[in-house]
Amino acid sequence: MKGLVNKTVLTICLLCLGAVSICLAQDDLNKLLLKQGKVIAEVSAGTASGPIEVTRYRLEQVKLTKPFDLRDNLPPLESVFRLVIVTAKSLAIDDYGIWLDDVQKPAYQIKPNAFAIIIYERSLPDSTIKMAISKRSEKSRDLRSVVSTLLSVPAEYAASPSEMDGNRRIITLRRSSGRVPGVEFIIDNMKPTCSIVGSNNPVVLEIDGNNVGYQCDDNDMLIAWVSNESFNRFRDGAEIAFKFGGGREAGNNRSVVGLLNKRSLEQ
Repeated sequence: MKGLVNKTVLTICLLCLGAVSICLAQDDLNKLLLKQGKVIAEVSAGTASGPIEVTRYRLEQVKLTKPFDLRDNLPPLESVFRLVIVTAKSLAIDDYGIWLDDVQKPAYQIKPNAFAIIIYERSLPDSTIKMAISKRSEKSRDLRSVVSTLLSVPAEYAASPSEMDGNRRIITLRRSSGRVPGVEFIIDNMKPTCSIVGSNNPVVLEIDGNNVGYQCDDNDMLIAWVSNESFNRFRDGAEIAFKFGGGREAGNNRSVVGLLNKRSLEQ
Protein backbone atom coordinates (compact mmCIF):
# COMPACT_ATOMS: atom_id res chain seq x y z
CA MET A 1 0.00 0.00 0.00
CA LYS A 2 2.82 2.41 0.79
CA GLY A 3 4.30 1.85 -2.65
CA LEU A 4 0.96 2.70 -4.23
CA VAL A 5 0.75 5.92 -2.27
CA ASN A 6 4.24 7.02 -3.33
CA LYS A 7 3.49 6.37 -6.99
CA THR A 8 0.29 8.38 -6.94
CA VAL A 9 1.32 11.43 -4.95
CA LEU A 10 2.84 13.24 -7.92
CA THR A 11 -0.22 12.53 -10.02
CA ILE A 12 -2.82 13.87 -7.65
CA CYS A 13 -0.82 17.05 -7.16
CA LEU A 14 -0.45 17.60 -10.89
CA LEU A 15 -4.16 17.25 -11.44
CA CYS A 16 -4.98 19.95 -8.92
CA LEU A 17 -2.11 22.26 -9.77
CA GLY A 18 -2.86 22.15 -13.43
CA ALA A 19 -6.45 23.16 -12.73
CA VAL A 20 -5.46 26.40 -10.99
CA SER A 21 -4.98 28.42 -14.15
CA ILE A 22 -8.20 27.00 -15.60
CA CYS A 23 -10.14 28.52 -12.73
CA LEU A 24 -8.83 32.07 -12.86
CA ALA A 25 -11.84 33.19 -14.87
CA GLN A 26 -14.14 32.14 -12.03
CA ASP A 27 -12.24 33.31 -8.95
CA ASP A 28 -9.64 36.03 -8.95
CA LEU A 29 -6.34 34.45 -7.86
CA ASN A 30 -5.27 37.48 -5.83
CA LYS A 31 -8.49 37.31 -3.83
CA LEU A 32 -8.10 33.59 -3.21
CA LEU A 33 -4.57 34.15 -1.98
CA LEU A 34 -5.57 36.83 0.51
CA LYS A 35 -9.21 36.24 1.51
CA GLN A 36 -10.09 34.78 4.90
CA GLY A 37 -9.73 31.01 5.02
CA LYS A 38 -10.20 28.21 7.52
CA VAL A 39 -6.96 26.80 8.94
CA ILE A 40 -7.23 23.01 8.88
CA ALA A 41 -3.59 22.23 9.72
CA GLU A 42 -0.69 24.30 11.05
CA VAL A 43 2.63 22.62 11.70
CA SER A 44 5.93 23.89 13.08
CA ALA A 45 8.55 22.57 10.69
CA GLY A 46 12.14 23.51 10.07
CA THR A 47 14.30 23.11 7.01
CA ALA A 48 15.79 19.69 6.37
CA SER A 49 18.17 21.11 3.77
CA GLY A 50 18.64 24.21 1.66
CA PRO A 51 19.44 27.93 2.07
CA ILE A 52 15.92 29.17 2.93
CA GLU A 53 14.99 28.61 6.56
CA VAL A 54 11.40 27.45 7.00
CA THR A 55 9.62 27.79 10.34
CA ARG A 56 6.16 26.37 9.68
CA TYR A 57 3.46 25.73 7.12
CA ARG A 58 -0.30 25.75 7.22
CA LEU A 59 -3.01 24.23 5.08
CA GLU A 60 -6.20 26.24 4.75
CA GLN A 61 -9.60 25.82 3.15
CA VAL A 62 -10.84 28.79 1.14
CA LYS A 63 -14.43 29.07 -0.08
CA LEU A 64 -14.90 29.72 -3.79
CA THR A 65 -17.09 32.57 -4.98
CA LYS A 66 -18.55 30.25 -7.60
CA PRO A 67 -18.46 26.43 -7.46
CA PHE A 68 -16.01 24.84 -9.88
CA ASP A 69 -16.76 21.66 -11.81
CA LEU A 70 -13.81 19.25 -11.92
CA ARG A 71 -15.73 17.20 -14.52
CA ASP A 72 -15.30 14.03 -12.50
CA ASN A 73 -19.01 13.19 -12.24
CA LEU A 74 -19.11 14.52 -8.67
CA PRO A 75 -20.64 17.73 -7.27
CA PRO A 76 -18.69 20.93 -8.07
CA LEU A 77 -16.00 22.11 -5.67
CA GLU A 78 -17.23 24.63 -3.10
CA SER A 79 -13.75 25.39 -1.75
CA VAL A 80 -10.05 24.98 -2.50
CA PHE A 81 -6.90 24.37 -0.48
CA ARG A 82 -4.37 27.10 0.21
CA LEU A 83 -0.89 25.97 1.25
CA VAL A 84 1.26 28.61 2.94
CA ILE A 85 4.95 28.15 3.75
CA VAL A 86 6.40 30.59 6.30
CA THR A 87 10.11 31.40 6.38
CA ALA A 88 12.20 32.54 9.33
CA LYS A 89 13.25 35.77 7.63
CA SER A 90 11.74 38.13 5.12
CA LEU A 91 12.92 37.30 1.61
CA ALA A 92 13.69 39.72 -1.16
CA ILE A 93 10.95 40.12 -3.75
CA ASP A 94 11.62 37.52 -6.42
CA ASP A 95 9.97 34.66 -8.27
CA TYR A 96 9.67 31.70 -5.88
CA GLY A 97 8.19 28.26 -6.31
CA ILE A 98 6.76 25.70 -3.90
CA TRP A 99 7.58 22.08 -4.66
CA LEU A 100 5.19 19.22 -3.96
CA ASP A 101 7.45 16.24 -4.44
CA ASP A 102 9.05 16.96 -7.84
CA VAL A 103 6.38 19.34 -9.10
CA GLN A 104 7.16 23.04 -8.83
CA LYS A 105 4.26 25.49 -8.73
CA PRO A 106 4.77 29.28 -8.89
CA ALA A 107 4.30 30.62 -5.37
CA TYR A 108 2.91 34.02 -4.48
CA GLN A 109 4.55 36.15 -1.81
CA ILE A 110 1.59 37.14 0.35
CA LYS A 111 3.87 38.50 3.08
CA PRO A 112 7.62 39.19 3.16
CA ASN A 113 8.07 35.78 4.83
CA ALA A 114 5.02 33.85 3.58
CA PHE A 115 4.43 32.13 0.23
CA ALA A 116 1.21 30.52 -0.96
CA ILE A 117 -0.24 28.33 -3.68
CA ILE A 118 -3.87 27.44 -4.41
CA ILE A 119 -4.77 23.76 -4.92
CA TYR A 120 -8.00 22.79 -6.67
CA GLU A 121 -8.76 19.29 -5.38
CA ARG A 122 -11.33 17.49 -3.25
CA SER A 123 -8.77 15.85 -0.99
CA LEU A 124 -5.03 15.38 -0.57
CA PRO A 125 -2.92 12.40 0.53
CA ASP A 126 -1.85 12.60 4.16
CA SER A 127 1.81 12.47 5.19
CA THR A 128 3.18 11.46 1.79
CA ILE A 129 3.96 14.75 0.04
CA LYS A 130 7.40 16.27 0.45
CA MET A 131 7.40 20.08 0.37
CA ALA A 132 10.19 22.46 -0.60
CA ILE A 133 10.70 26.08 -1.62
CA SER A 134 13.21 27.68 -3.95
CA LYS A 135 13.58 30.48 -6.45
CA ARG A 136 11.53 29.57 -9.49
CA SER A 137 14.59 29.48 -11.72
CA GLU A 138 16.36 26.99 -9.45
CA LYS A 139 15.30 23.54 -10.66
CA SER A 140 18.10 21.46 -9.16
CA ARG A 141 17.25 19.32 -6.13
CA ASP A 142 20.36 20.64 -4.39
CA LEU A 143 19.00 24.20 -4.51
CA ARG A 144 15.63 23.41 -2.96
CA SER A 145 14.99 24.17 0.69
CA VAL A 146 13.17 21.04 1.81
CA VAL A 147 10.65 21.22 4.66
CA SER A 148 11.57 18.77 7.42
CA THR A 149 8.09 17.18 7.64
CA LEU A 150 5.65 15.79 5.11
CA LEU A 151 2.37 17.57 4.37
CA SER A 152 -0.09 16.71 7.14
CA VAL A 153 -3.72 16.51 6.03
CA PRO A 154 -6.52 15.97 8.60
CA ALA A 155 -8.60 12.82 8.07
CA GLU A 156 -11.64 14.86 7.05
CA TYR A 157 -9.73 16.23 4.04
CA ALA A 158 -7.42 13.31 3.30
CA ALA A 159 -7.59 11.16 0.18
CA SER A 160 -7.99 7.42 0.48
CA PRO A 161 -5.63 5.10 -1.45
CA SER A 162 -8.49 4.21 -3.82
CA GLU A 163 -9.12 7.89 -4.60
CA MET A 164 -5.45 8.45 -5.24
CA ASP A 165 -5.22 5.42 -7.47
CA GLY A 166 -8.17 6.74 -9.46
CA ASN A 167 -6.26 9.97 -10.15
CA ARG A 168 -3.02 8.25 -11.14
CA ARG A 169 -1.53 9.28 -14.47
CA ILE A 170 0.52 6.82 -16.46
CA ILE A 171 2.73 7.83 -19.37
CA THR A 172 3.15 5.12 -22.00
CA LEU A 173 5.56 5.32 -24.93
CA ARG A 174 4.99 3.17 -27.99
CA ARG A 175 6.24 3.10 -31.56
CA SER A 176 3.76 4.03 -34.27
CA SER A 177 3.90 2.73 -37.80
CA GLY A 178 2.72 4.69 -40.79
CA ARG A 179 3.92 6.82 -43.62
CA VAL A 180 6.27 8.56 -41.19
CA PRO A 181 7.43 6.29 -38.31
CA GLY A 182 7.46 7.88 -34.90
CA VAL A 183 6.70 7.55 -31.20
CA GLU A 184 3.37 8.06 -29.43
CA PHE A 185 3.13 9.51 -25.93
CA ILE A 186 -0.05 8.26 -24.25
CA ILE A 187 -1.09 9.89 -20.97
CA ASP A 188 -4.19 8.52 -19.28
CA ASN A 189 -6.63 10.05 -16.81
CA MET A 190 -6.52 13.45 -18.50
CA LYS A 191 -10.16 14.49 -18.08
CA PRO A 192 -9.55 17.91 -16.43
CA THR A 193 -7.07 18.87 -19.15
CA CYS A 194 -8.82 17.35 -22.15
CA SER A 195 -12.09 19.00 -21.16
CA ILE A 196 -10.75 22.49 -21.88
CA VAL A 197 -8.99 21.83 -25.18
CA GLY A 198 -10.20 24.41 -27.66
CA SER A 199 -11.47 26.76 -24.96
CA ASN A 200 -10.18 30.22 -24.14
CA ASN A 201 -7.49 28.60 -21.97
CA PRO A 202 -5.53 26.46 -24.43
CA VAL A 203 -3.32 23.75 -23.01
CA VAL A 204 0.10 23.21 -24.55
CA LEU A 205 2.02 19.94 -24.15
CA GLU A 206 5.76 20.46 -23.80
CA ILE A 207 8.44 17.78 -24.03
CA ASP A 208 12.02 18.80 -23.28
CA GLY A 209 11.17 22.45 -23.99
CA ASN A 210 9.42 21.69 -27.31
CA ASN A 211 5.70 22.20 -27.89
CA VAL A 212 4.10 19.00 -29.20
CA GLY A 213 0.72 18.53 -30.85
CA TYR A 214 -1.77 16.11 -29.31
CA GLN A 215 -5.38 14.97 -29.26
CA CYS A 216 -7.73 13.49 -26.66
CA ASP A 217 -9.79 10.37 -27.19
CA ASP A 218 -13.17 9.45 -25.72
CA ASN A 219 -11.53 7.71 -22.75
CA ASP A 220 -9.81 10.89 -21.53
CA MET A 221 -6.45 9.70 -22.79
CA LEU A 222 -4.09 12.24 -24.30
CA ILE A 223 -2.13 11.04 -27.33
CA ALA A 224 0.84 12.97 -28.74
CA TRP A 225 3.02 11.96 -31.69
CA VAL A 226 6.62 12.87 -32.53
CA SER A 227 8.91 11.68 -35.28
CA ASN A 228 11.76 9.31 -34.50
CA GLU A 229 14.19 12.15 -35.20
CA SER A 230 12.49 14.42 -32.65
CA PHE A 231 12.31 11.62 -30.09
CA ASN A 232 16.02 10.92 -30.49
CA ARG A 233 16.77 14.60 -29.84
CA PHE A 234 14.83 14.63 -26.58
CA ARG A 235 17.04 14.15 -23.53
CA ASP A 236 16.39 11.09 -21.42
CA GLY A 237 14.97 12.37 -18.13
CA ALA A 238 13.63 15.58 -19.72
CA GLU A 239 10.45 17.13 -18.31
CA ILE A 240 7.03 16.43 -19.82
CA ALA A 241 4.80 19.34 -18.88
CA PHE A 242 1.59 21.22 -19.58
CA LYS A 243 1.41 24.98 -20.05
CA PHE A 244 -1.97 26.61 -19.47
CA GLY A 245 -3.09 29.81 -21.16
CA GLY A 246 -2.01 31.47 -24.36
CA GLY A 247 0.88 33.72 -25.32
CA ARG A 248 3.01 34.94 -22.45
CA GLU A 249 0.66 33.43 -19.87
CA ALA A 250 1.59 29.89 -20.94
CA GLY A 251 5.07 30.17 -19.48
CA ASN A 252 3.73 31.31 -16.11
CA ASN A 253 1.33 28.41 -15.55
CA ARG A 254 3.33 25.25 -16.10
CA SER A 255 2.88 21.86 -14.46
CA VAL A 256 5.26 18.94 -14.88
CA VAL A 257 3.53 15.61 -15.62
CA GLY A 258 6.65 13.48 -15.36
CA LEU A 259 10.11 12.81 -16.73
CA LEU A 260 10.89 11.16 -20.04
CA ASN A 261 12.06 7.57 -19.59
CA LYS A 262 13.24 6.40 -22.98
CA ARG A 263 13.81 2.89 -21.66
CA SER A 264 10.05 2.51 -21.24
CA LEU A 265 9.48 2.76 -24.99
CA GLU A 266 7.54 -0.30 -26.08
CA GLN A 267 9.36 -2.19 -28.82
